[in-house]
Amino acid sequence: MKKYFFIVVVIMILVIVVFSGCQEQEAVTTNRNSKNIFLESSVVELAYSSLDIKTKYDYDEDYEEIIEIISGVDVHYRFRNIAGRDINVGVTVEFYDKNNNLLEAIKGQNIHNLFKDAVERSTNTVSYGGEKVSEFDHATIIVVEI
Repeated sequence: MKKYFFIVVVIMILVIVVFSGCQEQEAVTTNRNSKNIFLESSVVELAYSSLDIKTKYDYDEDYEEIIEIISGVDVHYRFRNIAGRDINVGVTVEFYDKNNNLLEAIKGQNIHNLFKDAVERSTNTVSYGGEKVSEFDHATIIVVEI
C-alpha cells in the first residue's frame, strides 16, 4: 500500500513540476510582431506592432521588367506600461535604411496617463513618405518618460 501511495505522490509531483512552467504567452515583444520594428524604452513594451509598407510599380526599360518601389511606410503600435507606476511618455519613430543610416525621425503622439500595467486601447500610427522612403528597411520606436 505504501508503495502505491509513494508512486501516486511521485507522479503528482512530476505533473505539477512539468505544468508549473507553462504560461499563456501574449505577443508583447517586437520580434513576435514585426521583425523590422524595434523598441528602445525602459518604461513600456510593445503590446502590438505592425508595419504597413505601401508600394507602387514602375517599368524599368533597361531590364524590361516591372519593379516595386516603396512609396510610404506606416508604423502601427500599442504600448503596455511596465514602469510600475502611472506614466506620461513621448514617442519618436526613426526610419532607417539597410545600412542603418537614419532616413528620418518623426515625433509621434505624446501619451498621457498610461496607467500602471495598462495596455493602450487604441493603436497609434506614425507615417513616413519622405524622398528617401524607397530605401526604407526598419524602424525604431524610442519612448521616453516626460
